[in-house]
Amino acid sequence: MRATAFELVTPKSGTPVARWEVDAENEIHMQFLDNRSKVRLSFGIHCDGQAFLSMNGTDGKNRIELALDQFDKPSLAMSDERWQGRLALGFVAPDTIPYGNWDEWGILFRQFGSGIPVVGLGTMNISGGRTKAFLRILGKNIR
Repeated sequence: MRATAFELVTPKSGTPVARWEVDAENEIHMQFLDNRSKVRLSFGIHCDGQAFLSMNGTDGKNRIELALDQFDKPSLAMSDERWQGRLALGFVAPDTIPYGNWDEWGILFRQFGSGIPVVGLGTMNISGGRTKAFLRILGKNIR
């Protein structure tokens, strides 16, 4: 059997409760729906080949996103109903690609309406196998 989508439905009403599909953007995902047919949980593989897990609120907006970047570095993003990505935890990617030996991990709190962190706390490996901690508030390093 071959198909681009499968749907799981309830036995009595035939209401969809889950989908497994390849969408128009070639993303492969399995979605679980609530009783109002809103996607609450989705996991799969983005069109670039990276895995993801996403949980949505009752309004359908993303609240939690667990993903791997193109170099398989993990991150966890948390959001609320007003702004996506308010908190990020995991690998902190630099502005340039490829990363090389970049090894910064932390937790970032973002300002409402912005992707720029207001507060960041984490660690980075530096030469000689040593680790350095960082605390940044409003873009300034605190010692």
